[in-house]
Amino acid sequence: MDSIAKTYINMLLENVDSDYHKISTDQYGFTTEKVGKSTMEYRINPDHIELSSIRTPAAHRGKGYAKAAMEKLTSRADEMKLPIRLISSPLDKKTKDIPLRNFYKSHGFVETGEKANSVGDPWMERQPK
Repeated sequence: MDSIAKTYINMLLENVDSDYHKISTDQYGFTTEKVGKSTMEYRINPDHIELSSIRTPAAHRGKGYAKAAMEKLTSRADEMKLPIRLISSPLDKKTKDIPLRNFYKSHGFVETGEKANSVGDPWMERQPK
């Protein structure tokens, strides 16, 4: 992670609300953050943000937690003028592929036409606004 990204993350952490906190950043530069009941993992690269996952426990789904987490990340990406890239792939058996893609599309993501793996999960991308 470059120094601009680290400075930006530290600035954000100084002004956080009670439903948000950084959990950790691993050796590969992936940051894990908790927003309400959702947890997201992402890495800020020089030319894009890579969203690795956004998870909400089954008991808390449908209550807006994932939406709040995604709004924080998309707002951050807009401020940094960076696109967000992700692989649309369900992480558990309760998550269905089409509703998951629709969730991403509702936040401005589009399918790139690239397949990320042999299963056919698509890459999706959202341009900054």
